[in-house]
Amino acid sequence: MDKKTVGLSDTFKANTAPKTFTKNPIKGTKFTIAISSAKGGVGKSTFAMNFALALRSTGSKVGILDADIYGPSLPKMMSINEKPKSEDGKSLTPIDQYGIQCMSIGFLVDEETPMIW
Repeated sequence: MDKKTVGLSDTFKANTAPKTFTKNPIKGTKFTIAISSAKGGVGKSTFAMNFALALRSTGSKVGILDADIYGPSLPKMMSINEKPKSEDGKSLTPIDQYGIQCMSIGFLVDEETPMIW
């Protein structure tokens, strides 16, 4: 093996190739950016909220979805105390806060109620 060769199998290379998802894009959405980590407490929600605010300050139309089932923090970080409304009984309308469309699992549960998923 020379200095330019990396010892990876073809299978590993294939499994780590970037994937493009175009099958079911969100209607009216140009870009989707996911923020994730395998570790808790590293600032994912803080980064996502600040990134959304920064994008909004450029005039971009922005929405943020907090799908953290163990500790949804978007309602508290965005100072949202209301629940989303449903016009048709089938879908929820995101809450607009600071010009950002917000949706969180935290809107659907009481903050003081223990949850088992």
